[in-house]
Amino acid sequence: MSLTLGEWEFILTKITSSIGLIPSIILIIIYFHREEWTFAMSLNFNLCISCIIFMISYLFPLVNNPNGTFICRIQVFLGSFGDTSSLILTTVITLMANITFKYHQLLKNDKTKKIIIFIIIAISYLIPSIISIIFFLFGDVGKVQDNHYCWIRNYDIKLIYGIVIILFFIINLISMLKLLCYIKSIIKNSYGNQNSLFKIYFIKLLFYVLVQIIIYLPTIFHSLYRIFKSEIIYEKMPIWLDIVLQLVRTLEGILFPIVYCYNKKILKEIKLLFICKLGNKKKNNIKSNSDLDSEEDEKNKKYYSFDPTDMQIHFYDSNLIS
Repeated sequence: MSLTLGEWEFILTKITSSIGLIPSIILIIIYFHREEWTFAMSLNFNLCISCIIFMISYLFPLVNNPNGTFICRIQVFLGSFGDTSSLILTTVITLMANITFKYHQLLKNDKTKKIIIFIIIAISYLIPSIISIIFFLFGDVGKVQDNHYCWIRNYDIKLIYGIVIILFFIINLISMLKLLCYIKSIIKNSYGNQNSLFKIYFIKLLFYVLVQIIIYLPTIFHSLYRIFKSEIIYEKMPIWLDIVLQLVRTLEGILFPIVYCYNKKILKEIKLLFICKLGNKKKNNIKSNSDLDSEEDEKNKKYYSFDPTDMQIHFYDSNLIS
């Protein structure tokens, strides 16, 4: 028996979302083997949790006639929560990068750091919770076309969700472009190792922009269509196009942890994990300021060093940046 396009979508999204769980789970395992918990790790950890929740929402089993059922509402709740939380956290990461560049001492005060982390976590979970609860309690949830997954079918509620996505996407994009311009100016006025260092950072930030566009362009497109057209685009969309868009959305679980959280140190620790050395060592053998980075620290000495995937700032020479 040949499969329908909706059934193919059901199978393919299960495969991609299952793969999408792996980067986040590995990072969480690595973090729990570390002795020191940094500001960056707090952001990255919560981003991975949000990605895991979003991927789990795609792993729900096929339910016959799921319209309005409890399991259908749970799927919508987890999907909207994980997706919105991931977007907010990636926006916060970019904003913090801008703030840290401007105020070099901001993250060195422990009390300030704890307050900022608390506010970030509260915002990144409170807003998605409110949206998801509205979906769960008041939304007309059910299958859309023949795609075998549940989502909101209320025009007004979907419009609210779309506006939230667009708002944070624009803030994120502006923040990233501002940071790119700042780093570009440093590259233009620097030389030697500092110039090479910031060129690497510039490329990493370009990946920030690219990933955000890839992941959220389908949602932005749908939301803008709803704002300017009093129609529900899903019912007019070819099922094959919906399949492509949903597969792109499940890439969030792969791309966000890798682009926002992974760096050389993480890759080295993953290598240790997979060659079975990590399990034979004590926790304190892997530290956030371990010997793995000693060569990198020496290389960056006397430079303003910032790794966008690590959120680690070291201001070595005040004469380098005006």
